[in-house]
Amino acid sequence: ILGYASHLDCEKQKSNWEKLLDENNKSSLRMLWNRMSENKECTIPPIECKCCDGDKRKDGGYWNSADRKITICENNLPKEKNWTAFGSILSHELVHAAQSLCFKWNNSDCRTSVCREIQAYSIQFGIPLNTRKNRSEIEKGVLFSSRCACAKEVVPNWDKNKSCDENISGHEDAVARRIKTEFDAPYSSCVHRVGKPSVLAK
Repeated sequence: ILGYASHLDCEKQKSNWEKLLDENNKSSLRMLWNRMSENKECTIPPIECKCCDGDKRKDGGYWNSADRKITICENNLPKEKNWTAFGSILSHELVHAAQSLCFKWNNSDCRTSVCREIQAYSIQFGIPLNTRKNRSEIEKGVLFSSRCACAKEVVPNWDKNKSCDENISGHEDAVARRIKTEFDAPYSSCVHRVGKPSVLAK
């Protein structure tokens, strides 16, 4: 069993992230990153490694639009020799950074969250369109990542003093149904692209 990464391990990989993207054949991310590098209003965000807790305790990483920073959760990062997990997580969060910084797309409603996650997971996994098995993999990721945004629209009497998962407890099926509905509606318009699709235009 390899276990989980130490802070030093994570920091070493952070300093080598460009090579990781290249090794994992993230050409779409390379193009996206180049675009961010050239756009003065679309700045490249800093990347930090830390132990995550609270609602983020189960996450591999996350993008914070307020701080404009990507966090890699080292306590959930497998200590792999080739560090494919680090490159995979980073590619996902880079998509969210681009959605926010390059396309000014920061809505937090359920449908927007689902579409943003479809984009991030499809690029993270490098998944082709119209493949039932691979679409299922994206859906599993979206069910996890969009649970909080969608739960706020279906869970009665949301308690701000409780964590997202505490509020969801007992309402898991209702949250999953809501995510499934939103997943099916915009899937083909959201997958394998970055930015707000016309299907979500208001």
